[in-house]
Amino acid sequence: MSRRANGEGSIYKRSDGRWCATVSVDGGKRKSFYGNTRHDVARKLAEALKARQDGLPLPAGAADGRTVPDRLAGERAAVAQASNASALRATGPASGRAVYRAPSP
Repeated sequence: MSRRANGEGSIYKRSDGRWCATVSVDGGKRKSFYGNTRHDVARKLAEALKARQDGLPLPAGAADGRTVPDRLAGERAAVAQASNASALRATGPASGRAVYRAPSP
């Protein structure tokens, strides 16, 4: 089998039987794609190389297709909303005053 040129990525079979394709991304890191067949990972690698050539972000590994910054922004909003809700429950009603209820007989 012939070697690929620098920047074209690589495809290999892992010891667990799955196929893996890797491609270099900015900053010297590598992005990996996994699949059950060589054809699957070759298709994913071709999509990633095309996206990189077009200046787009590499395809996400998650099924929803969101990029990491989008996913983190959504998680930050959910955490902030949950934090605000728990703070509201801890402080009482919106007026800020505690509600006194007389003990029942």
